[in-house]
Amino acid sequence: MAGKYLKLNNTYSFTILRQYGRHGKKARAKKLAKAPAKPVYQFQAIELNVGQIVGIHPMLENLAVITGNLEYLLDSVKVVAPDYFLQLLQLHPLILAKDAGRYYCVSNPRLFQMAKIILPDDQLLACRQLLDPTPESVIEVGQTDFYLSHLLFSLRPQDGDEQLCRFWTELDTNLMRGITPEIRHQTSLAKLLNTSRNLSYRRREPNGKNNDLGK
Repeated sequence: MAGKYLKLNNTYSFTILRQYGRHGKKARAKKLAKAPAKPVYQFQAIELNVGQIVGIHPMLENLAVITGNLEYLLDSVKVVAPDYFLQLLQLHPLILAKDAGRYYCVSNPRLFQMAKIILPDDQLLACRQLLDPTPESVIEVGQTDFYLSHLLFSLRPQDGDEQLCRFWTELDTNLMRGITPEIRHQTSLAKLLNTSRNLSYRRREPNGKNNDLGK
């Protein structure tokens, strides 16, 4: 079979072209796109009381400072019912790292801070423990989680509160009232978010037009 050499990791390989044929470069690029770019860290399930988690890992204290200076939609997390907040932690367990016999949170510092406010110290949590943590892995896991969580899940800044009010009507109202007992209807939600209920009805052009998940 005729072919030419392809450059791969600063070396040249003829076997790649033989394996993938005439369109070897495209096929190889497609295969590599599906491959994990980096080794996956190892975790194990662990159960601890809230009070057994000392705090945010010392190498990630800057994330706690950043979190304290960010403006979130809710000023007070105390409106969330503890039972439903605990359910959220089951869906998105905290990731912990053990250092000198003490457990520290290395993921989602805001979620951990809310747990300390909403839940009692003796509340048992199902968490995930980062195995064989190193300074590099703690920083990478913590900062990757923090950066991508805000980048991918935050609503656009100019009208995030109004968007939240708009999708209220698409959810189970009784369930929402159970999760946040103080928010009984759309008007109380708008008041808590310091916005106007009327703004939530304003037609905007067109929401999510550049959202690739909505295509």
